[in-house]
Order: sequence, then structure tokens, then C-alpha cells
Amino acid sequence: MCQFFINEVIVILALKKGHRPPPNGGILHALEPVIPGWSKEAFDLSASGQAAERRTHKNLRFEDDELNPEYIKQFTEMGVKKEVFDTDHDEGRYRYNVHTPLDIKDGELLPVLYVSHGGMGTPFQAENWGFSELIANERFIAVYANNGGYSNEDTDTEFPRILEAVISNYPVDQSRVYAFGFSSGSDATETAATLWPEKIAACVPAPGSNAMYNSLCRLTEEAYEKCIPLRMPCLFLGGTADYGDRWPFPDEECFENFNIWAEKICKVPEFIPTSLAKSKMIIDISNDPVERAAGLRFPVTYTFEEEEREWYVGEFPDENGHPILKVILAEGLPHVITDAHAPLAWEFLKHWSRAPKTGKLTYTE
Repeated sequence: MCQFFINEVIVILALKKGHRPPPNGGILHALEPVIPGWSKEAFDLSASGQAAERRTHKNLRFEDDELNPEYIKQFTEMGVKKEVFDTDHDEGRYRYNVHTPLDIKDGELLPVLYVSHGGMGTPFQAENWGFSELIANERFIAVYANNGGYSNEDTDTEFPRILEAVISNYPVDQSRVYAFGFSSGSDATETAATLWPEKIAACVPAPGSNAMYNSLCRLTEEAYEKCIPLRMPCLFLGGTADYGDRWPFPDEECFENFNIWAEKICKVPEFIPTSLAKSKMIIDISNDPVERAAGLRFPVTYTFEEEEREWYVGEFPDENGHPILKVILAEGLPHVITDAHAPLAWEFLKHWSRAPKTGKLTYTE
């Protein structure tokens, strides 16, 4: 069973422009619920959650000393090598961490996962989300970027800069570059995927709904001009009890942006545009728990249980039945990352590849 993994024991989350604020202002304590339906009972901290608290306590003491041998030893025991770059440049605004398998074989080419931290977060926090625990077995390179600061404000230039540096120094499979980001990092992931789609094979903005607020795509078609001849697989990964990055979408703007993603970026076959009014109707009348949780109609839905809660999955398949656009929502989950996020995201991403020269997208079972 997966364990809950919380960024901090009491998660204090700052918002960047575009996020909907929680009712008590700009700060929310994740273990002190402030809105109806978001309770300690919904986010059960007994059992697996308490184990996450202990692990978080253990690692937080290394945040200002992340090359401490005791901390590095944790990754070494996972079969992972950790390196840190550009820490002295502009007070670390453009730093990034790279995690690779310890035993890279001659001639082996590895996929790259570009991970963007949450608002007021750091690469150190992001590298504790659970992706590095997958590296030795799944064989990939994880890049944890600062993207210019606490709100990932320079992702548009940092993503290509860092990716070029990683390609120059590591054995990279350039057909399998992926992007994941949480909260503010969700916006960073959307930025990278729409401005540099020729370099990214698939993306996971989590919780995803925040990437639909004030999305750069809605401003002008030129913002996603590179996406017009290409196609971007996308997984939105969130929870039903998020405070501001909400599912179902709470306003029309989110649906306008979601329609753009579905129709023009993911290019879902025969996609029928949706709206706030349609979503409310689905929530009221649908017998499908997945559709009620997301406020969307899906061709494919199913559920599974993990971490002592129900997870709702909705898929929009491509012409070959592969999930080109996918939504996964955890029942009662607020604005946090659990240990389920990394394996769920990687399971979606790892099947997709993009030919570097032609941009052709391939799904491998």
C-alpha cells in the first residue's frame, strides 16, 4: 500500500496568479480544514498518513544541507545518484537537481522527467515526492527545477535551458521527455508543454485544474501555436477536496481552457465542447461516480482503491484506444501530493514517445 506523502507536516501553500484563493485568505493549513466537506476525516491521517509525517520530519532537517552525506545516503540506497547545479547563480533562482540511476549501462539512453515544484516550494521538496524511488527500476532521469523562483516564473526559458544542459551531459532518450508539476508547478508544466511541445512526449499537471485558470492558451492562439501540428498527451491528477484548484471546475473560464486542451492540444477525436452549465447537469443527473466527481462526460471510466480511498478515472481515448487525455481524482483529497502520485503519473507518461525530428507521437504498450 502507498503511504501519504505531504510536502510539510502542516502544508502552507502560497498561490500564484490565477489560482483561486481559499476562503481564509492566501494561506491554508492542510491539516486544519477551513471549508465544508474538507475534513480531517476525509484526509485520514491515521495509519499511512502518520508514516508520511515521520518521513517528512526526517528529511526537512536537510533542506538547507541537501548534500549532507546522511541525506545523500537515502538516494544511494535507492540506487540513485543526486547532483545539484547552478546553486550560486542569482541566489539559486536557476538551480536544478538531477537524479539518475547509479548503474547507467554503456549505450543506455534514459527518458527525462522534468519536475516543477509547487508555489513557495523548492527542488528539494519536489525530489521528495516519490519519483526518485522509481528511478532505479524504471530507468529514467529526474530533473527537479527551480524555474526562476517560488512561482516557477521563468519556466518558458528555464525548461529549454536545463533540458539542453541535461542532454549535453547525460545519455538522454530525446524521444521520451516528460513534464510533471504540482500546484504552481502545474502551471509550469502547462507552460513547458504548450511552448515546447516538440520536446515533450506527454505531461501531467497536478491537480491540473489550476492550469485551467487564466491559462495562457486562452489569451491567444499564438500562445500554443507550436501545438497546432502536434499532439500532447495529458493527465490531470488531483483530488475532490482541493481548496482552490477545484474539481469539478468552478467557472466558465476553466471549461473554455479545458476545451482548448481537449480539442487543439490533446486533439481528442470527436470531442464535444463542454461548459459550466453542462458540468452542473452531469453532476446532478449522472449515475457514474467518475463523471460526478469530474463534472465531465468520458467515453471510458473506472475506479480503483488505493491509500484507503477511492480514485476516479476518466479517459478520452485517441483513434487507437490509448488515453490521450486522462483525469484521475482521489476522493476527499485536498491540495497535497501522496505517494500514489508518482507511480500514477509515471504509468501514464512512460508509454508515450515523440520522434525528435518529425514530432510523430507513439504509444507503446
